[in-house]
Amino acid sequence: MRHRSLALLLVTALVCSTGCVGMDSGATDAPPTDTSTATPDPFDCPYVLEADPATDDQKERIDRRIDYEDLDAARQSEFDRMLNGATEVESLPERWASPVLVNYRGAEYYVVASTC
Repeated sequence: MRHRSLALLLVTALVCSTGCVGMDSGATDAPPTDTSTATPDPFDCPYVLEADPATDDQKERIDRRIDYEDLDAARQSEFDRMLNGATEVESLPERWASPVLVNYRGAEYYVVASTC
């Protein structure tokens, strides 16, 4: 009888210590849900491309030059939009990665990209 009581006590202690007392704890294997709200990155903003008639100083300083006709179709489209005002792009094409002078219809335009 003494062995039976000891065995019953041991089994009871084991069951209780593992949290399995015959009741569903409601736990699932689903990953925890992130309830925090994402804060926008203040530096996550598009690039802004601008083209303005080049000044004499810019013409002397900038050694990167390209003719409009030598731009690929996508860059020509961006340049055309720049002539109507600043243009936003999500990623910066290599062509506009540093200031460049674009020769267009006999005039040189200083093209520069900026971001916040």
